[in-house]
Amino acid sequence: MNKNLLLEIGTEEIPAPYLEPAINSLTRLLSNCLRDNLIHFGNIRSFYTPRRLSVFIEEVSPKAEDIVNMITGPPKEVSFIDGNPAPPLIGFVRAHNMQPTDVKVIQKGGKEVIAIEKIEKGCTTREILENIIPSIIKSIEFPRSMRWESTRVRFARPIRWIVCLFGKHIVRFKIAGVISDRISMGLRGEKCITIDRPSNYENIMESRRIIPDSSKRMKEIERQIKVIVKKNNIAWLIDNELLKEVTNMVESPIAIIGQFDKSYLSLPQDVIRAALKGHQRYFWTQKAGKKTNYFISVANNPDGDKDIIRKGNERVLNARLEDAEFYLQEDMKLLLFKRLEDLKKMLYDIKLGTLYDKTRRLTQLSLLCTSWISGVDSKTLKRAALLSKTDLTTNMIKDGKEFTKLEGIIGAEYASRQGEDNKVVNAIREQYLPKFPDDCLPHTNEGILLSLADKIDSLVGGYLVSGIPSSSKDPRAMKRNANGIVRIIIEKSISIPLNEVIRKDFKLYNRKYSSNIINFIIQRYKQYILDKGVENDVVMAVHETDNILIMKMIADAIVGAGDIQEIIFAAKRINNILKGIDGIKPKVNEEYLVETEEKKLYLEIIKTEVLLDKSISKKRFSDSITLLLGLTSYINKLFDAVLIMSPDKHIKANRLSLLYHTSSLFERIADFKNLH
Repeated sequence: MNKNLLLEIGTEEIPAPYLEPAINSLTRLLSNCLRDNLIHFGNIRSFYTPRRLSVFIEEVSPKAEDIVNMITGPPKEVSFIDGNPAPPLIGFVRAHNMQPTDVKVIQKGGKEVIAIEKIEKGCTTREILENIIPSIIKSIEFPRSMRWESTRVRFARPIRWIVCLFGKHIVRFKIAGVISDRISMGLRGEKCITIDRPSNYENIMESRRIIPDSSKRMKEIERQIKVIVKKNNIAWLIDNELLKEVTNMVESPIAIIGQFDKSYLSLPQDVIRAALKGHQRYFWTQKAGKKTNYFISVANNPDGDKDIIRKGNERVLNARLEDAEFYLQEDMKLLLFKRLEDLKKMLYDIKLGTLYDKTRRLTQLSLLCTSWISGVDSKTLKRAALLSKTDLTTNMIKDGKEFTKLEGIIGAEYASRQGEDNKVVNAIREQYLPKFPDDCLPHTNEGILLSLADKIDSLVGGYLVSGIPSSSKDPRAMKRNANGIVRIIIEKSISIPLNEVIRKDFKLYNRKYSSNIINFIIQRYKQYILDKGVENDVVMAVHETDNILIMKMIADAIVGAGDIQEIIFAAKRINNILKGIDGIKPKVNEEYLVETEEKKLYLEIIKTEVLLDKSISKKRFSDSITLLLGLTSYINKLFDAVLIMSPDKHIKANRLSLLYHTSSLFERIADFKNLH
C-alpha cells in the first residue's frame, strides 16, 4: 500500500537568500533518488522557513520495482539433442539455479540463443531512504556552508533536529550527531511538536502558529499589512523583492506599524528607503502620493509586546536616519568637483591605479563612444564622467553602512543639490545600470554611454587582474558587466564596434590588447539570445563580429524570414562541391561561361551583389535574405543541367570560381549551410 513521505530538516536560522535554492536542491535530490531506485510516487510539496526545510511526497510505493535481467546462454543449435536438453543447456541453467523449462529462445546478433529471466527483487522504500537520505542532506547546495562542534558535515547552519516519516513509521538514520525521529521544534521557547503522520504535517505546524508554506506566509503578511494601512488611512509602497525576503525571514509573522521623526523626510528619498529596507527590512508608506514617516515591520514573535517591538524599531531607525542627516550636512560642505583630488588618494585596485585613473579612462572612453550615438552633449557627458565617482569619497558612501549601496544615486542627489545640469545628474544616477539581470536600463544617451564606458573599463581591468572568469567563480563581476553591455547595446539598438573602444581602454591601461574581452562579450551575447528563444543553429550560423547589434539583427532576420530551406539547400550543394578544393580563384572569367545556366547565374549574381551591398549598408538584412532567396532557382538549374567538374580544366576552374563567388554572397549574411 502506498504511503506519504515527510522529511523535515530543522536548523538554526538560515539566511533568507539561501532558502529557496536550498529547498529546490533538496526536492530535486529526493525525487531523483526515488526515480533512480524505481520507487513510484505522486505529488510533491515543499515547505521552508528560516528554521526548517521540508519535503512532503504523496503516494510513495512501499518498495522499489523488481528488476528483470535477461541472461543469455549458449546458442539454440547446441542446446538441444532431439528436442531434449543438451549438456551446454543443462550446465547453463544449473549455474543459475534454474530448470531447463525456464529458458527462452531469443534473437541475439542474428542468431537464436538460450536465455533466462532473473528477477532482482526491489528493496523496501524505508531501507533505501535510510541509506540514502544522509548523503542527500550533505549534497544540498548553499552559497556558503559551515561546520559546527565536532561534526564533519557542512551545512548552511547547524542541524538541530530531523523528522523523517514514511506513513506512520520513522525512517531512522543519523547525520551530524542528529538521529531522525518524529519530533519537530516549535517556536523559540515553546514545546516540541510531535508529527504523527506526513499528511498532518502542515495542519499541525499551523496549529502551533508556524506557517511552513512560504506562499501562505506571504499572503498572511500582506493581509496583516493591509489591515494596518486601512486602519491608519495610508498606503504601503509594495516592494515584491522586500516582501519575499521578509517572508523568508519569519515563520510566524506579525506586522507592526511604527514611525520615524518627520524632520527626516527632508533627506533624499533613496537614503530613507535604504535605511528602511537595506538594514531594517521595513516597508515604507505614502498618503495622497506623498511619502509619510510611517513604516511597517514584520516580526517573528507572535507573543511579543508590540509596543516594545515598535519602540525598538523606531529607536534603531531614527538613529540610522540621524547618521544619514549628519553625513548629508557634512558632505554638502564640499562640491563634488573639488572631490576629484580626493580620488587620487583612493585605490580602484592595487594593480590598476586610483579612482582618479578610472575617472580619466571613463571620460575618454565615453567621449569616444559619442561617434556612434547621435544627440549626445559632449560637454555634459564629460562633466558627468568627471563627477561620476566623486560620491565614493563622501561620508554617506564611505561610512554609511547600508548607504554604501547608493553609489551613483548619492552622487546624482548631491550633484542636483549643488546645481549641476539635469543631464549631468541623470547620467551620474544611471552609470551603474543595469545592476542585475532584470534591472532597468539607463534612459538618457549620456547615461547609456557612461554606463557602457564604466562596464567596458571594469571588464578590461578585471581581465588584467584575474583573466576570464571560470564558470563557477567571477570575483570581479565580469559576467554581470558583460551582460549589462549586451543588454544596453541590444535593447537600446546601439550599433557600436566594441573592439575600437576596448583597444582604446587597453591603451589607456598601458597594456597590450587582447581579443579575449570581445570574445567574452560575444559569448554572453549568444547566451542572451538563446535565453530569448533563438535556436542554437541560428545563433551559431551568424558570423561573429564586434558589433553585436548587427549579429542580433541578422539572427532576427533569419528567424523572421520563415521558410529558407531553399537557401540552406543551395548553400549545402555549393559547399559539397567546394569542400576540400584549394586554390579556387575568386574572379569569374566570362570567356569560359559556355552554358546558358551558368551565364544566367553569373548575370544574376552581378545584379544581386549590387543590391546586397545596399541592403547590408542600410542594415536591411531581411531584404538581403530575400535577395539570396532569388538566387536559389538559378543555382539549382545550374546543378541540374551543368557538369561542374568539366573535363576542360579552364571551364571547370571557372565554374568553381562561379560557385565560390556565389557562396561568398551567402557568407556575407550567415553560414547558411549549417542551418537545419
